[in-house]
Amino acid sequence: MRLAAILAMTILLAPACSAEPETPAEVTGLIIALEQSDRGPITGFTVDAEGQRYDIRIDRERDYGFELEHLEEHRAQELPVRVTLEERDDGLYAMAIEDA
Repeated sequence: MRLAAILAMTILLAPACSAEPETPAEVTGLIIALEQSDRGPITGFTVDAEGQRYDIRIDRERDYGFELEHLEEHRAQELPVRVTLEERDDGLYAMAIEDA
């Protein structure tokens, strides 16, 4: 009986353990890399938020309220940012980027 209960618990918990973690609505951390196309505009960046890395894309239709080249200053000086995220079919997008 006890073995059957353990087996049942294992079967019930297995899907929960294998599920991918949910994407947070917001992350705060350091920019550790910038993505840029042949000296063109910045197209994305990577944030390290307490050891978890997030590859974030820039939404070309969005006005972030500053020149995106400012993100290089944050990367170089290790100044944290707070990024509001939206998950889309092709990746994570920044909805807002602020000093943290």
